[in-house]
Amino acid sequence: MSLASDAKKYFRLLSGTFSVSERAGDETLGDIAFGAGALTASQAKFTIDMSRVSVASQDRFIKDLEGAVAAKGWNDKVQFAKKLSPDSLVITINTDVATEYILTQYGSNAIVWGMSLLSEALGAAGVKSSDLQLKKAADGITGLFFRGGTEDYIGTYMGVPPSLLRNPDNGCPNMTFAFGAVSNRRRNLASDFYNPKTGMFGVTMYTRSMHVNSSKYVAASTLVTNAWRK
Repeated sequence: MSLASDAKKYFRLLSGTFSVSERAGDETLGDIAFGAGALTASQAKFTIDMSRVSVASQDRFIKDLEGAVAAKGWNDKVQFAKKLSPDSLVITINTDVATEYILTQYGSNAIVWGMSLLSEALGAAGVKSSDLQLKKAADGITGLFFRGGTEDYIGTYMGVPPSLLRNPDNGCPNMTFAFGAVSNRRRNLASDFYNPKTGMFGVTMYTRSMHVNSSKYVAASTLVTNAWRK
């Protein structure tokens, strides 16, 4: 998605990176996790431009973000840092739950967390999706993966009906979505999800299907594609 039209607007995105959490002193867990082909993003950093925002509006925006963090119980997972050069706010998120891309329903995605926080705080500041592409992107990603304070990476919020959502015999998800997957070959390296030179916001997403036949897969994946197009 292009955010280029946000270039001269309030609260534009300056940079965005994501990576995977590692737990210090737990080498066994690290070996298991990084033996996977790809892991979901459990760390993310957003830098928001504050140069066109008054000090009072900056403070309100940060308070709204802090309120959203407290309401979700993420106080120990999210940090804020104001910088003067450039005048910006850095939002750092570490969910500390990195999971293999085929088991994303057990993870917590830092990019999704950040976008849900921005959706709330920008909305509280009176910013609409028609005003700022970042707000539109934040609303869209929140709507697909995070509603009512609940994360979902199996397609519940993408319009997939119960008959296609889970295996009726054992309840296992028929599809899983790894939004912002990180290859284990890039261990310890951060990836960008925003390119400030082109204004493009882009995140790799792996989709895994375990439907019993191709017709069910096609039906479910069509619903997913349509949900993203909205």
